Amino acid sequence: MQTYIIDGSGFIFRAYYGLPELTGNEWRNVNVLYGFTSMMLGLLMEKPDHFVIARDAGMDTVRRENFAGYKANRPSAPEDLKRQIGATQALASQMWLPCFIVPGYEADDIIYTIARDRAAQGDQVTIVSSDKDLKQLISPQIHTLDTMKKSRTTLESFREEFGFEPALLLDYLSLIGDASDNVPWVAGIGPKTADTLIKKYQTLENIYAHIDELSPSIASKLTANRDNAIMSKRLITLLEAPGLDTLTASDLKREPDRDDLTRTIVYQYGFHWLEKKLNQLKAEFQMPTQMGLFG
Repeated sequence: MQTYIIDGSGFIFRAYYGLPELTGNEWRNVNVLYGFTSMMLGLLMEKPDHFVIARDAGMDTVRRENFAGYKANRPSAPEDLKRQIGATQALASQMWLPCFIVPGYEADDIIYTIARDRAAQGDQVTIVSSDKDLKQLISPQIHTLDTMKKSRTTLESFREEFGFEPALLLDYLSLIGDASDNVPWVAGIGPKTADTLIKKYQTLENIYAHIDELSPSIASKLTANRDNAIMSKRLITLLEAPGLDTLTASDLKREPDRDDLTRTIVYQYGFHWLEKKLNQLKAEFQMPTQMGLFG
């Protein structure tokens, strides 16, 4: 079985700021909506058995309860982006794509919870996201896919890129922080030094346990920023999102109305150039030997 889990919030944010503006039928920007629709259709062509979209619930999360500065550097969403978020939610519902939001938790936590469960059930899981934090979940059964860069990261390619196991990415990131989320870091410790420390000592806790073996310069930086490193690891650690333990395989599979979908995508939003992809998708799933999201 193949399970695809999409980081909906991450994709929408990156699409809005990364894709050029695109005018739809109503002469308003629809770059996020187009990017989202095109991506969903492309992923559905790969015929996953299970398909789920994870979204953030908002800024009030358990992480901000622990660190008020978490993601505080992010500007408020422009009205144009808010409008398109609403449109993608409506379209996902119309496509009958399961979408999960858990108050107080982030899309990453939902992805972690469902990916771990589906892998335990024997599924091959693809996490569709460009978020580097999620690469800590990579295993023989879990890969990540960045659709914007068209790159897939497997366990083998991760090891080749980083030189350590995916589980240690959490400790690596705890040292260098994450500026995009305003996660604190160990001042003066860059990626190269962090890489050396992780490869030798593995975990953040073990680094501090052997701090007397380090050079005075590195040891002093680690000592001065110990609280930041601990807080960073706490913020980056993925959490189990509550309420998802009763999900079944049928909860992650839906069958959309194909004609209704065409009317919305092609005629309502004016994405005429996606009609060929829609027809191709319909043809694929109308073959007698195929059973899946499109019946």
